Amino acid sequence: MNDTLIVLIVIALFIGLVLAPIILKFIKSFLLGAKIPFMRCVFMSMRKTLKDDVIKAVALSQKLNYDIGIDTLEAHFLAEGSPLKCIEAMEYAKQKGIVLNFQLVSGANLAGKDLFSAIEKTNEILNLNFSKNRIQNQKLGNISFEFKGEYKVSFASVCFGIDDKDKLIEEAREKVIKYLQIIESTNSSEINKIVLEVVLDIKYWESKGLEVINQELKIKKLI
Repeated sequence: MNDTLIVLIVIALFIGLVLAPIILKFIKSFLLGAKIPFMRCVFMSMRKTLKDDVIKAVALSQKLNYDIGIDTLEAHFLAEGSPLKCIEAMEYAKQKGIVLNFQLVSGANLAGKDLFSAIEKTNEILNLNFSKNRIQNQKLGNISFEFKGEYKVSFASVCFGIDDKDKLIEEAREKVIKYLQIIESTNSSEINKIVLEVVLDIKYWESKGLEVINQELKIKKLI
């Protein structure tokens, strides 16, 4: 056996040992229904993303017709997230009539949130009630108000928003107080409309991850 043949055998064995795990993963991905080209598997192996979590996530997302690229799933895995868990959570939410995008779910996953628990809490009703006994206004004199709000909680709010309900109430309360201190109108209906449609409008609550169901404001002039 000459030296050239020995070198070729060594190279062949080396390539075989390197490619064997990739070939096995490629076969596994095929059996799972993941459409990943062989060369893609080679590059994924080099990036250390040719893992079961990614392969299963690709297979499931393709099966469910989610428009999520393999690059996106790999990137999430490299960020130490679980792309499979994210896809499973999105489908679980969909079955409950809740539409979630991968960017939001993956962010919650990286933040260490319990995705399925958060989905269970999504669309729960949150009541926010607050008041102020005495506010001084140059035209109205001393006034008081009572506010009652009913809101639907979003997935984002569960994961990132409402850590402190009291803090949320205090912020909204201060916004109303500041407005009532400077308002020049003496028309109660007009004041109510501005507070509910401008000061604490839909966009304000959306920024907090809440969907407005109902809001009521009662203003009373004090003697």
